[in-house]
Amino acid sequence: MKPLLSIVIPTKNRQRYAFSTIKSILSISHKSLELIVHDNSDSNNLEKKLSESIKDSRLVYRYNNSPLSAIHNFDYAMQFVNGEYVCFIGDDDGINPEIMRVIEWANKNDLDAIIPSNPVTYAWPSVKNSGELTIYPFTQKYNKIDVSKNLIFFLNSGAVYYLNYKLPKVYHGIVKKKCLDQVYNKLGYYFGGLSMDIFSSIAISSFYPKKVVSIDYPITIAGTSYESNKTHRTEEAKDTKLSNAPHFNNRGPYKWSNSVPSIYSGTSIWAESGIHALEDLNRFDLISEINRYKMVAEIALDSHQNQKRMLNTFLNPKQNKYKYIKYYFEKNRIRLKRLLAKIFNRLFKIFFGKKTLIINDIDSIELGLKEMNKHINKNYMHINYILKDKYYE
Repeated sequence: MKPLLSIVIPTKNRQRYAFSTIKSILSISHKSLELIVHDNSDSNNLEKKLSESIKDSRLVYRYNNSPLSAIHNFDYAMQFVNGEYVCFIGDDDGINPEIMRVIEWANKNDLDAIIPSNPVTYAWPSVKNSGELTIYPFTQKYNKIDVSKNLIFFLNSGAVYYLNYKLPKVYHGIVKKKCLDQVYNKLGYYFGGLSMDIFSSIAISSFYPKKVVSIDYPITIAGTSYESNKTHRTEEAKDTKLSNAPHFNNRGPYKWSNSVPSIYSGTSIWAESGIHALEDLNRFDLISEINRYKMVAEIALDSHQNQKRMLNTFLNPKQNKYKYIKYYFEKNRIRLKRLLAKIFNRLFKIFFGKKTLIINDIDSIELGLKEMNKHINKNYMHINYILKDKYYE
């Protein structure tokens, strides 16, 4: 029988986290769940550990030790997906068991995608903490989403921070496999660019899925660990040349989009990958909606040392002073927006900070999930209270 949900975990050399995450997911008793683990580690130690302690037909484990980029690791994993719906997570993340209630509701109403919020985070034990679970307030509400409108808003805002907009996402989100297959049928692959999460989100959104909802509820737990905080998130990465970016490791020949400044930063990687999705799909009508001044301003704020070079080579304001004025207008507007956001966040902490629950000394994602479920049980915040008798029309 075809499973309703495939949870997919691409992993590489992070056996400690992956094993705990796999165990926690397989503790969900629902028979219509499938777990795909695509392991690109240097050794098959994870496979040995799983075979010794886990006997579950719902687990589909594949080991591939050939040199793969993160993009290819994600893409190859999709070959083994059989579920009606798909959810990708990292190997240090977690899944709320109530995801199966959401999937049953989504399937009953033929939803194309569900966009959950991420009010629960878990920091694995490290030199900085002893294992910290954070549960932020969430409303338990859901809303219907106009994907085409949100996609245009995203592009008009610089095409960088896609998580700020209600767009379908398969990474820490739920998407019907047929929506992913639309991308594959057009391109011959599911994931491209240099950042698989934004590439897939923009590619799926460009087909304008009709029945999409957002839910302010923890469907997944966003895990962070020492290894997941590398690449462009570190101080050392600020001086990295684009040609040396770790995103190119085992990627093969790759042509950086002419629509994005060729410098290395988190925002440039995101912008390039999202635009790459539109270029691959020949959606130049959508590319024309991108506010390039906002995009360059966002990248410049993320990479101050490259501002002059970006202005001279990408916007070339010397030939047109209007470009120079427009750029600084957008940059200052972004600064103001960030300042207001900081003020709002401080006020939020003052008035609602007590509602944020922080639990320390949590040494695995399994224990983190137990603590989260205790909180949900104690406060009667089960997903069935959200979805009961509420169907998409």
